Amino acid sequence: MAAAHEVGVKWYPLLDTEQTAARELLTIVKDQSFAAMQAILATLKFGRAPAVKKDDEVDREAIKQIASLRDDAKKQMKDLTEKWCQRTAESFLSDFDILRPQVEKLGDIVQQFLAAYQVAKRKRAVLDFSDLEHYAIELLGTPDAQGVFHPTEIAAHYRQKFAEVYTDEYQDTNKVQETLLSLVAQPEGTDSGGNRFIVGDVKQSIYRFRLAEPELFIDKYQRYPTTAGPTGYRIDLSQNFRSRSNIIKTTNALFAQLMDERFGEIAYDEDAALKLGASYPPLPGNEAAQLAAEATEIILVEGDFKTDELEPETYVGSNHEKEAEIVARRIKALKEEKYQVYDGKKGAYREIDYKDIVILARSMTQADIYERVFQKYELPLYATTNNGYFESIEVMTMMAVLKVIDNPYQDIPLAAVLRSAIVGLSEEELAQIRLADTKGYFFDALRADVAETSPYQAKLALFVERLERWRQQAHQATTAELIWQIYEESMYYDYVGGLIGGRQRQANLRALYDRANQYEQTSFRGLFRFIRFIDRLQVKGKDLGTAKSLGENDNVVRMMTIHKSKGLEFPVVFVVGLGKGFNRQDINSAELVDKTYGFASVLTQLETRTKQPTIAQYAFRCKQLKELQAEEMRVLYVALTRAEEKLILVGSCKQYAKTMTKWASTRHFSDIVLPEYIRSSAMTYLDWIGYAFSRDASFVAFSGADVDGRNYPMDETPIISWQKEDTLITKDSVAQSSSHDWLMAAQTATPLEAVDVSLAVSTLLDYQYESQEATGIPSKTSVTEVKRRLAERELAESAPYGEELTPISLERPKFLQAKKLQANEIGTAMHSVMQQVPLTTTPTLASIATLLEALVAKKIMTQAEVNVINVEAIVAFFASDLGRLVLTHRTRREVPFMYLIDASDVYETQTNDQTIVQGIVDCLIETEAGLIIIDYKTDRIVGDWIEVEETYREKYRVQLALYAKAIEAASNRPVIAKYLYFFDGGHVSEVSA
Repeated sequence: MAAAHEVGVKWYPLLDTEQTAARELLTIVKDQSFAAMQAILATLKFGRAPAVKKDDEVDREAIKQIASLRDDAKKQMKDLTEKWCQRTAESFLSDFDILRPQVEKLGDIVQQFLAAYQVAKRKRAVLDFSDLEHYAIELLGTPDAQGVFHPTEIAAHYRQKFAEVYTDEYQDTNKVQETLLSLVAQPEGTDSGGNRFIVGDVKQSIYRFRLAEPELFIDKYQRYPTTAGPTGYRIDLSQNFRSRSNIIKTTNALFAQLMDERFGEIAYDEDAALKLGASYPPLPGNEAAQLAAEATEIILVEGDFKTDELEPETYVGSNHEKEAEIVARRIKALKEEKYQVYDGKKGAYREIDYKDIVILARSMTQADIYERVFQKYELPLYATTNNGYFESIEVMTMMAVLKVIDNPYQDIPLAAVLRSAIVGLSEEELAQIRLADTKGYFFDALRADVAETSPYQAKLALFVERLERWRQQAHQATTAELIWQIYEESMYYDYVGGLIGGRQRQANLRALYDRANQYEQTSFRGLFRFIRFIDRLQVKGKDLGTAKSLGENDNVVRMMTIHKSKGLEFPVVFVVGLGKGFNRQDINSAELVDKTYGFASVLTQLETRTKQPTIAQYAFRCKQLKELQAEEMRVLYVALTRAEEKLILVGSCKQYAKTMTKWASTRHFSDIVLPEYIRSSAMTYLDWIGYAFSRDASFVAFSGADVDGRNYPMDETPIISWQKEDTLITKDSVAQSSSHDWLMAAQTATPLEAVDVSLAVSTLLDYQYESQEATGIPSKTSVTEVKRRLAERELAESAPYGEELTPISLERPKFLQAKKLQANEIGTAMHSVMQQVPLTTTPTLASIATLLEALVAKKIMTQAEVNVINVEAIVAFFASDLGRLVLTHRTRREVPFMYLIDASDVYETQTNDQTIVQGIVDCLIETEAGLIIIDYKTDRIVGDWIEVEETYREKYRVQLALYAKAIEAASNRPVIAKYLYFFDGGHVSEVSA
């Protein structure tokens, strides 16, 4: 309230009267009835502001500030009146009578769903994470009538077993987890004072959306003394060993003004404030340079531009685009000025690397914008995204090519391909094509124009020729093969590699090939279906993240969410998107849930088809908004405390001049903590930062507005550097030299006549890999592949010269055959059963049948697989001498192995490389003398066994020999016998070395 001499006798009585009425309203809200509050709200009126004449001796700036605050108060009163004075208290309460049966019905439905859900989970023998917690509580605790859990015998056992119970990140626990911990730990107040050791920082509790309850931490923080006692005590670890002094000062100055117990859920007092613990040597340069290097930068992006005010080569991008441009330029400036960061391992300063920089954002929804901007500035960026892939120009171009191959009578995709680098026509040439046929399809015009003689005829003729070939290939090859053929013939893959961000662009094209290949592995195949699949993804808004050409461990700038950065630290931190409003989608929902107060909903009147908010909704929304703002304040705290040496804050604000005036209003308050109504009015991080640091001396010179008042009353103030960025985005922000012949040639697709290539470049271009032969040898192969290659080698050595004739198959076509399992599928099914047969008793027909039913019920096997199982053959095996050996000794089944062999043993190569052979032994029996290998076979025996046994034995000799070598090497025990067991006929064949 301004003094009378500041505002004059005309204003003072008016303000005094209105302030008295406001205080009376607050008293009634706290102490009296709802009706009394309505009565005073209805009668509360704001008088007309007195006019101030030119010759009045008053503080006009003070009156201007007071008028602004008074306007805000009038708006708030109007909102309160509209919300609370339209209905009586009885009318509000009557809503509950109407809603009660609806909510009770909803509760019944939820209970029925939960019961059915539990039954379904039990049937499938699965649990979710919530089950693990709640079943653990059932085992450890028994609730009394008040819902307090008391330890069971199991919990008492663990209380005696555990000497101490440690909990890290305690600020992110919830009531369920706290109950579990309290049941297995000694209770507070015992002789030992309890045995829990809890570590956490409530200012970093940022997981309320995962049901974290920071109130649990705050309760103990406020109850526990700082000296040892029976109820426990607290140790404040406030020293920060990460950040420079100015970052500590910045964080303390900001949150000392914002956080208290009413708003922020904890006071940012002397105990909570950060203390400098890190020790950095002085930065290079003079004192002014050191201060500038260490200063916290606040970069404000002005967004108030009209389209008709712009230059032809500029445009107004979104706030995220402009912020990305600013961040990219600032990073380039840091690199160019060789900004110094301290290397703790070397104990010295060094030039900044890209990996020293991180960009933190509240969410990653705009990461694709940063990727595009950073490509333009040739800056390496790693960001995990879920969008932006289909918007990349190279993917859009390739999808247009595929659409034209599928159906060339699509004008827009065809024009896109012709205009792209794949064909390279200009806009004038496209217009010339259309003139060849102004009424038909563009493809008809193109074919008509090809017949004419034109300067670009060669380009069109080549494209038409390729298009015909690609269309034919689309019917003969897979979509993935077609895509790679287009890359090679058009050289588009190589072309994009030469553009800015070429590595990323090529990764996107490789990803398109990979996704086509994956699609072909499904039952849906063909170019048309693949195109429709991609179109449906785009229509549903299900974009894909751009392919990653860089890893987060490379020398790259990283971009991540503030949540993901928790626990990490970086020399230079950009916090972006600070002007974006808090996400209030949940609290604006028609239905709200609160763990303390229950459920609130809008009132829906079916008869009148209207909806209206209820008093419960108002209350829930108010409470949850306060919790949301407290959570967002902690998120901001986490972001700022990730920085080690340099902190740069970037945000966009509309109505720039008005915003500066709004922030400057806080300079009239003398307390360190800002008034609650100021803090609660902020709906962006930037407003909190602006309200707080407008009280810094640096703001006065920066804002350009008529700023008076006082700076914040703090002993240690940070170095703040304010910057305003209103530079519009130019259509080609990064200048590229066009004076080089090679660049002009690349842009016009003209061959170079002569090029002077440096020795370093020619060495790279002429490089030949010295172990080229080794590239054809896989690092790992299977036993089956080894057997096949050795068989091919023997066949090549023994076969007579000439072409081998393949017998003609007279089988019915596959589409006319009944669906049945292939031989390899039958073999797999038999092996699965042999792996599951219990070895405790001799299997019978009945026990195998029971086993098969169980395997189907557990979805380990399908009914179709079970139908082909030869149960009699399995029983016959276990009745044989070999089967009894399995039942009476320690037996292992499906034993995997890897074994290193010389590549020359398998492949025709002169190298000394080795390859890993991978396989699985069906059955391994351990005896005192050594190991016995059994390999099951489902081959159909053709001919008399005595005559064909040697043939089958030779077929698998190499395989079993490899098995024996691998098992001997792994177990250091000899393999004394190797057997083949053929289920067809129950034949046993021993394979010698």
